[in-house]
Amino acid sequence: LGTLDPFASGLLPLAINEATKIAQLFLAAPKSYTGVIALGAETDTEDSTGRVVEVREVPSLGEREIENLEKAFTGTLQQTPPMFSAIKQGGVRLYDLARKGQSVPRTPREIKIERLRLWKVGPAELGFEVNCSKGTYVRTLAEDIAGKLGTCGHVAQLRRVSVEPFEGLSMETLESIEQA
Repeated sequence: LGTLDPFASGLLPLAINEATKIAQLFLAAPKSYTGVIALGAETDTEDSTGRVVEVREVPSLGEREIENLEKAFTGTLQQTPPMFSAIKQGGVRLYDLARKGQSVPRTPREIKIERLRLWKVGPAELGFEVNCSKGTYVRTLAEDIAGKLGTCGHVAQLRRVSVEPFEGLSMETLESIEQA
């Protein structure tokens, strides 16, 4: 039900047979993620699998800066989907265009960040937990957070921990499903 970035881990609900009739309910459900933002390096995919396209100095971060970021990125926001996304434009997935080195204009979309918690992991890393609406690109959120700090960044680690009403405790690995 939906997609999960290839480098990410975590919850991806699956619907089989009769359950597909209610799949639409879960596609619109809020989701929660945890991960790490690497500051000072932007990649073309907005994650650690991409090619570094820009490097900038990372400012020192204190509690005040972190609190300001949490406030600035909580609530209803406008977000421009990344080129490396499954959105179709003109019948073609954006990631197919991105892999060919093409970039096309994308319309910002409304997203909602219910809760954002940030903490310093190291001098150039922020840990995060986020509860967000359908359609939120956490990779883009990380890049936007870095930009607000006056630097650039990307998601170094990403794990989806919930898709309402499912939480991490009910997860099975793909390997265990294949074995069953």
